[in-house]
Amino acid sequence: HAEPVSWDAVANLQYEDAMGSDRLTITHPEKGWLGAKTTTAKLPGISKQRAEIKAALGSFWQRHQVMQQFTSAPATE
Repeated sequence: HAEPVSWDAVANLQYEDAMGSDRLTITHPEKGWLGAKTTTAKLPGISKQRAEIKAALGSFWQRHQVMQQFTSAPATE
């Protein structure tokens, strides 16, 4: 059972198509012993929904990035 990952703990996403099990690699902002800290999730049995899953991930990722830019921008009056 995988633990949820907050969008604030995501620096980048990489989705890899595969014959047996697609894979999602999450790069975190903090560093590990050998460079960037990552979490990899295997996604078996979802090849038929691959396009929808990629679209949803992309949409949520873009929305979070826009929100971060908006909240870190200096307030204007």
